[in-house]
Amino acid sequence: MPVQRNTIAQGLYELAYSPRRHELYVASSGGRGADADPGRLVVVDPDTLEEIRSVALPGGGFGLALDDEVGRVYVGDGMNGAVYVVDLTAESSPVTTLHLGGEKVVRNGIEQYELQIRKLAVDPQRHRLYVPALAFEDSVLIVVDTRDGSVEKRLPGFGFVTAGIVVDPERPRLWISNTRGQVFTVDADTLTVTEVVEAAGDQLLNIAYDASGDRLFATDQGHPLFLQFWQQWLPDYEPRGEGNQVVEISAADGSPLRTIATGAGPLDLLFDGERNRLYVSIREAGEVVVIDPSSGEIAHRIEIPAHPNSLAVNPATGTVFVTVKNGADAQPGSPDALARIDPA
Repeated sequence: MPVQRNTIAQGLYELAYSPRRHELYVASSGGRGADADPGRLVVVDPDTLEEIRSVALPGGGFGLALDDEVGRVYVGDGMNGAVYVVDLTAESSPVTTLHLGGEKVVRNGIEQYELQIRKLAVDPQRHRLYVPALAFEDSVLIVVDTRDGSVEKRLPGFGFVTAGIVVDPERPRLWISNTRGQVFTVDADTLTVTEVVEAAGDQLLNIAYDASGDRLFATDQGHPLFLQFWQQWLPDYEPRGEGNQVVEISAADGSPLRTIATGAGPLDLLFDGERNRLYVSIREAGEVVVIDPSSGEIAHRIEIPAHPNSLAVNPATGTVFVTVKNGADAQPGSPDALARIDPA
């Protein structure tokens, strides 16, 4: 599979492709220090990987979700407990800030918001933005009405450090994963948790949904840092494995289906239902793997050093886009890259 890449900006994280506008939106956290680049939303030409324009953000850009129908990009700033709403329909692309992180608290001598924001998911049918706000004690699902930016509900009970979220595009349900191996099913009509599954993994960072097979895939990263977190916050928790795998479970009843070994540090994953492919970014190994979901076998390993991060797809062509973080040997302040994987 041919790979093209281009350096874009400091601190690239999540991204989304717009079929309606044929544009790629990439969240940039900016750099560090007084003279560093600010956070921004970078708009990229998906054919050339060149920057078209950018929108300055009040803080850093990390998580990202696109509502393509109404022309809005939602950018999560986990450091400031905020979501920035970028209006693509106006020429100036104005930015509105939603403060969702709650009050500031002091943990280990550091002042931070009580809730951190990592992932975002849009539900265009119900005019909602779902924000699983993570905490060590008890994470919360914040439901925002996208028509006026108001908080419709704050639903607690998601446990230790929520991580992944995916919305069923056809039925009123969504799933949220956390980093103690749990997957929660939420009824989108009643906004209640209907099921909690103990998966065959621990650090369930991201999840994807296969509608044809009614199943979920989750990356179980296996990062040693979580051993410290568990010892401090969940001293009785017993890890189920060593990670470095994808966990597959039934979306209907939560039953385990299988695990797929990936290599060191699986992070993001993307299910392409049109072509029956599962893409997984393997951060530490510096590659993206392509898994055949029917057999569970790895069909391709695509080298994208140093650290491939987040994934997006053009559903019409099957072209996959990847943000790529720099390695430890990069010069300080160097921009991260964006890569494009063209289907074979």
